[in-house]
Amino acid sequence: MDMAEYYSVQMEILAHVSNVFEIWLGFTFAAVAAFHLGAEHLTKALFRVSQALYLMASLLFVIRYFALMGFLGQISERIIDAGGQPLALPTYFGMTIVFLIVVIFVTGTLMTIVFSNHRFKNRVT
Repeated sequence: MDMAEYYSVQMEILAHVSNVFEIWLGFTFAAVAAFHLGAEHLTKALFRVSQALYLMASLLFVIRYFALMGFLGQISERIIDAGGQPLALPTYFGMTIVFLIVVIFVTGTLMTIVFSNHRFKNRVT
């Protein structure tokens, strides 16, 4: 690969990293709305299945996020080995962003489950 192709791949990976987070965020807001609006209509078993599916999907998004970050590190190493300068270095700023995204993934997922439990417990039947 030449340097232009490495940079192109690196930019695609960065776009996918951003997309994974944005899709998870939209998915989480949709889950909150679904749990809020559907609490009166769900049986306990269906409610638990819905929570489990949400948790598995969230885990999938987190795994995909870390896989993409690993690919980003690999392509950055290849760019350095080829004598270039990667577009995304693991700087303090970059590591802070990664840390905050992980915190948002974890707390967002947990708070969605806490909210759904609260909403189901306090539903009007």
